[in-house]
Amino acid sequence: MKSKEIKEFVEQGYLHINVLFEVVGNPKEHVEAMVRKVMEGVKSNKGVNVFKEDYGDAEDAGDGLWGTFCEAEMLIKDVNLLSWIGFNFSPASIEVKAPKEVVMKDKDLSDFMGELLAQLHQNNMNTVQAKSESKGLLVNFNALMRNAVLLALRGEEMTSSDIGKAVGISEEGIIPVLEAMIKEKTLDKKGDKFFRI
Repeated sequence: MKSKEIKEFVEQGYLHINVLFEVVGNPKEHVEAMVRKVMEGVKSNKGVNVFKEDYGDAEDAGDGLWGTFCEAEMLIKDVNLLSWIGFNFSPASIEVKAPKEVVMKDKDLSDFMGELLAQLHQNNMNTVQAKSESKGLLVNFNALMRNAVLLALRGEEMTSSDIGKAVGISEEGIIPVLEAMIKEKTLDKKGDKFFRI
């Protein structure tokens, strides 16, 4: 799109922006497909006019993950649409190129703030839920570990290394469980061997 056309859109109230979308994941093909799917989602809104898209090659991001990006230049109808892009597609960055100043009507600002607050509340609820689920998983995991230790000992005396092998945990990983069980008085220790009480 030529600069004259861009200027005409901006004069009509559009925002001229550069947006960077990044996707990290696995496998490589999924990451490459996802960044294109993100762009399809952005372009699905009638108030968005994407006129330049530059896709990066997927690169190894370490830990078995792949990363890629799309840098897009676009014209969008208004600030509400800008917030829609931000909240729904979580770009890595947004640069407003024009206009130099943005004047918002009170309703538009109220809508933007409402959307921002709704997103913050949702994020807070997700965090609270994740913490609760994590705590529940930890309680269940600890109960399973204790039961596995008790089953492994079945009247025998074993070293921490042997118990770890029996339950499939490293010796370093099983020692805190054994120490907790001694404090709970479900196990005791004689020398380097543990036994059920």
